[in-house]
Amino acid sequence: NIVPENCVAGEFFKAGIRITTADDGTGSIRVQSLVFRNLCLNLIIIDVAKQLTMKRRHVGKGIAEAVTEGIADAKRRVSYFANKWSEASLENVLERYGMVDSREVFTRLVANGVVAVPGYTDEEMVDRLVTAHATEPGYSKTAYVNAVTKAAHYHGWNTMDDVAMLEEKGGELLFQKVWQMDAPVTEEAQLLD
Repeated sequence: NIVPENCVAGEFFKAGIRITTADDGTGSIRVQSLVFRNLCLNLIIIDVAKQLTMKRRHVGKGIAEAVTEGIADAKRRVSYFANKWSEASLENVLERYGMVDSREVFTRLVANGVVAVPGYTDEEMVDRLVTAHATEPGYSKTAYVNAVTKAAHYHGWNTMDDVAMLEEKGGELLFQKVWQMDAPVTEEAQLLD
């Protein structure tokens, strides 16, 4: 469990490993690393991100070694995610980037094209992200990542691709060492040059 208490919509809450096989040899042995995310406030809808770490026919020699290696690889991947999540939960985004409030964080992410959905203005995007963030406010990197993934499910969007794009963007932000937070160039700043 990554964050077991107070699970909210959009939040990652569990990581694990899944091994599947057909003992009669009719199917492959598969090892997957998994990350579970809650998509619904009442915990009815759960999304599972899967990554195949090993697939092998269930015949021949070396099966035990291949499975052991696949499990070790899956553990490394799950541990990497869990460590990134723990690290991100300690990082205060406002302090790191010298921001005043969460609206400024989202304004910069949107203005720099880091978080965008076609068909929505920058102002609409910022408002949607701020609303999603208000459901579970905080200043940690994980709070902002959760806000982006929550926005995918908290609001109606034009297409399911928009939802998937926001979910993926949340994951990308988690793993980015530095966020693109440059101040957007305004017309006033251009006139002064």
